[in-house]
Amino acid sequence: MSDAEPVPAGAVLWFELPVRRPPGHEQVGRRPCVVLADPGRVQGTRFPVLIVAPLTSARHLPPGPLYVHLKGGSAGLPVDSTMMLDQVAAMDARRVRGYLGQLGPTEYAPVEEGLRAMFGL
Repeated sequence: MSDAEPVPAGAVLWFELPVRRPPGHEQVGRRPCVVLADPGRVQGTRFPVLIVAPLTSARHLPPGPLYVHLKGGSAGLPVDSTMMLDQVAAMDARRVRGYLGQLGPTEYAPVEEGLRAMFGL
């Protein structure tokens, strides 16, 4: 992935998420994230960043607009996962550790619905 090559929404990438100080409830470590936006598609940015939502394999999250469930195998995911839209973050593109796959339009539709609900769009 080059700096000039935009990353499409719905791409599922491995990221190395940083440890926060002081620690909170944010996700950390190596985990898959879904790209929600590449600001570089809109305008040149100072640094290459991607807007992402982390995934978890925890099963206790309720279905709903903020927690989008994805089946294992979707976009290369190794296990059933839940996207946490309540943890949307800007990540430095240098934290990308690999590519898993791309969510299709049907899989990505609940993500768009959740973002609209969360941000009141």
